[in-house]
Amino acid sequence: MVRRTLGALAIVFLLGLVGALLVVRSALERRAPLLEQPRAVRIEDGETLATISDRLRREGVLAEPRAFLALARWRGVDRQVRSGVYEFAGGATAGEVLDTLVNGPQRFELVSIPEGWPTDRIALRLEAAGLGPAARYRELAEDPAFAASLGVPADRLEGYLFPDTYSFGDDPNPADVLRRMTARFFAVFDEDLRRAARERGLSLHEAVTLASIIEAEAAIGSERPLISAVFHNRLARGMPLQADPTVLYGVAGRSKPIRKSDL
Repeated sequence: MVRRTLGALAIVFLLGLVGALLVVRSALERRAPLLEQPRAVRIEDGETLATISDRLRREGVLAEPRAFLALARWRGVDRQVRSGVYEFAGGATAGEVLDTLVNGPQRFELVSIPEGWPTDRIALRLEAAGLGPAARYRELAEDPAFAASLGVPADRLEGYLFPDTYSFGDDPNPADVLRRMTARFFAVFDEDLRRAARERGLSLHEAVTLASIIEAEAAIGSERPLISAVFHNRLARGMPLQADPTVLYGVAGRSKPIRKSDL
């Protein structure tokens, strides 16, 4: 009787163990959905794996954050995730995402793009960082077909190259650099911001254009809310915006200050 009881318990235990292993295997093999736009995710020095896992989940990169954490600890690599900017297209398992973060580029170039910079100036900064000729960046940024391939609702990338600090590995391709910067824009300009734009009667491109004009008008960051309110009021009344910095787009070299002859 005791033997039968022990045998039955052993069978129950084995069945439970097999079931648990199947659940774990399923979690490890589950893939995140493919993303409409690639996600650029920046990992900072000193971030905990739990924080990283949560961000990856919110960005739609990771389907099983608990499996990701467990796998990292089981492999002993939970403290080996490398800082930098990573681009994810979706469709990866927890193990594949972990491999990407642990086996990131050994050497990467950090490039900071300040707010309010036009494409021409961004191209020169990227060239100065050794990331390719400025002429190639300008060519791609003005290419309607390339803009369409990135999901940009305009015929060029002006306004869609998100200002941020980026890390690039060895010999990055200019197209990949611009693709990452545009992906960062779409990651930040999320559905909540799109909804807010629609509520004001603005398309995505109109919102980007208006934000660029506000940025150009503001001498300091604290002026932006007031300038924004003025422009929104003018739009509501059907008035011209009369934003002098927009004239720079029609002036060769886009030089400052704006002269009366430019107007």
